[in-house]
Amino acid sequence: MLSAAGAALFGVLFAAAPARRTISISLGAGLAAGAALLALQARSLADSVAAVPTVLAATWFGHVLAAQLVALALAALLHWWGAARPALAACWLAAALQPLHLHGWAMEGRVGPLVACELLHLLAAGTWLGGLLPLALTLRAVPPAAGAVLARRFSWLGVVCTVALAGSAAYQGTVLLGGARGLFETAYGWTALGKTGLFAVLLAMAARHRLRLVPRIFTSGDSGAMQRALARSVAAEAAVGLLLVLLAALLASLPPAMDMGDA
Repeated sequence: MLSAAGAALFGVLFAAAPARRTISISLGAGLAAGAALLALQARSLADSVAAVPTVLAATWFGHVLAAQLVALALAALLHWWGAARPALAACWLAAALQPLHLHGWAMEGRVGPLVACELLHLLAAGTWLGGLLPLALTLRAVPPAAGAVLARRFSWLGVVCTVALAGSAAYQGTVLLGGARGLFETAYGWTALGKTGLFAVLLAMAARHRLRLVPRIFTSGDSGAMQRALARSVAAEAAVGLLLVLLAALLASLPPAMDMGDA
């Protein structure tokens, strides 16, 4: 879902045709994963997939997931029609509903500070991480000079997203970890540490792209080879980003560590 949202935004901002392939695959995967999640939830609640209609009709989880699946299906239809901006809006609607599944909504029951912070975190992650794969594909398809300009433009977007990610993660950590004990003595805390470590790896990779690989496209005797190296490195960054999202999903499924605080 985040990949579809980020790729759709990348395609609109940078008019990049390779983003279409990423959007199509991501929307298909999002719909399949949502349907599987619904079936698993029905089995968890009633020990039967036949309970899917009940989950959809009678639970908050079902209401939110149904809205997300409808938004993703609408995005797929609009994308197939070639309506890029409406498809982008539908993708982001599906992503923007995700905080209604998370800890902030469970704790606050409304759109409070924690829910808003989780929303900002998700939107920043989708914009940055979701744009990496279409960036890598586009770098393989355009001339070196155009690729270097594109990478520089995307890097500024990445800077804004990393600031938003770091700030929103810090606030969530303050609320949900509950101090040093929660950080070092719970599964939630150790998963948060792992997520922080992967985020640091992503920052290092992004800095290397911006400060070393992109300038070498202009100064190297073989700019094409340098651009291919940049494309491979961006693809590797996208793979690390996927691991980060998986850890974030695990974090969302664990009980917050606040009850293990220093008090």
